[in-house]
Amino acid sequence: KLLQPIKISKYPDITEEEEKVSLPLQTMCGAIFDAILVHIMNTVSTPDEWQPLKKTIVDNLNKKKVPRTLDILETETYANSDIIALQEVSSSLIDQAKSRKILDESFWIVAPADMDAVRDQNS
Repeated sequence: KLLQPIKISKYPDITEEEEKVSLPLQTMCGAIFDAILVHIMNTVSTPDEWQPLKKTIVDNLNKKKVPRTLDILETETYANSDIIALQEVSSSLIDQAKSRKILDESFWIVAPADMDAVRDQNS
């Protein structure tokens, strides 16, 4: 799940009502933010111009993020590093890094023992 309810157990200062409406409020805020971005883009450009650019950015930063990150780590610049620390990485990145011979032989790949499978952003 991308959005998680805000729990009283984690934030004791919130009320039960605030906990109850936290997910709908996050959803509404996300929708408002998206609407503002679309309005800005449609004001400064046309959908025919900005939507292909957005698709390229999403493809490279989201859909191809793990393979691209690992490709970069395999370059000479990083392959010769003594220490590289990555933050907020997915369990998929860790698994794929261990499966790449160059990375597995060049680095000691360490992951938290208590991997967060829900948010899947591990440091």
